[in-house]
Amino acid sequence: MNLTASVSLLILGVVCGCYTAFRYSKRVRELCAMETFFTRIYAELSLEQTATAALFAKLSMHSCAKTLWFVPRVAESLAQGTLFPQAFADCVADYQKTSAMTNEDFFILEKAGETIGAYDLMTQLSGISSLVQSTAVQIEEAKQLVQTKGRLMRSVFILSGVAAAVLIV
Repeated sequence: MNLTASVSLLILGVVCGCYTAFRYSKRVRELCAMETFFTRIYAELSLEQTATAALFAKLSMHSCAKTLWFVPRVAESLAQGTLFPQAFADCVADYQKTSAMTNEDFFILEKAGETIGAYDLMTQLSGISSLVQSTAVQIEEAKQLVQTKGRLMRSVFILSGVAAAVLIV
């Protein structure tokens, strides 16, 4: 009986530690997808001057849309006639409920909605360029958190599971 409980606590510590580390690395993946998303928008706007609905239709087929699942939803909303600012804000709000990104990261996405919704192409391009730089800073910060807190929390949970298992036995 004690052996079962101690093994269960050990497994619980491992699972909690790995899940915590996964959440930190998930943020890095989401931010990298967001940087790709902004880069694709910049390329589409600067080379083809694509309209917003067509832009999101193209982006919804891009690999970043798998991670940033709000992108296809924005494309669907725009196809149904919803205005861009409302469609983008609603879809990002839904995405925020399941994302590992921080409020600072979502502030960048909020700015992206304002920038993409601008009517002047030069304003859009300069704004998106700035967003790419801001996202790069957030990615570096997130990578450092994975290295420090992610590994630390995983180790703490695993050691807690080991300690609890030893105390029971």
